[in-house]
Parts: sequence; structure tokens; C-alpha cells
Amino acid sequence: MMTGYATVEDAVTAMKKGAYDFVQKPFNLNELFMLVEKSLEKSELRKMILELRETKKRLEETQIQLIQSEKLSGIGQLAAGRRA
Repeated sequence: MMTGYATVEDAVTAMKKGAYDFVQKPFNLNELFMLVEKSLEKSELRKMILELRETKKRLEETQIQLIQSEKLSGIGQLAAGRRA
């Protein structure tokens, strides 16, 4: 959030509502660019975390299915008179 009429209360409120940072005018252009880069990087990292969590969930589900399949195979072999 960027404003020319900032107070500490405004900054706290903005941050609680999801603002990445709070920049007062006049601002340093280099600092603003750095904040934008950090914000974009944070956004990309959040997206990657969500994707990794979803991948982990799918791998865990696949692992459970494989374990169940192995158990069923063992039961089938026992039922057929063979040892697993």
C-alpha cells in the first residue's frame, strides 16, 4: 500500500488486511522496486508450496493404493495355496 498520509495505525490496518508492505511518499524508487520483487517472489513461493503440498498428497494416496494392492496380492496368493 502506498499513501501520502500515513499513520502507524493505517499501516497496521493495511498489513492486517493483507498488504505486503506499507510505503510512504516520498518513496525511494529503488526500494519500491525491491519491495515489488520481494512481493512477487513471495507470491511465487506460496504457489510452489501449494503445488508441492498437492503433489505430496497425491504421492501419499498412491503409496496407500500400492500397499493395499500388495496386501491383496498376498491374500490372493495365500488363497491359491501359495506363500507370498
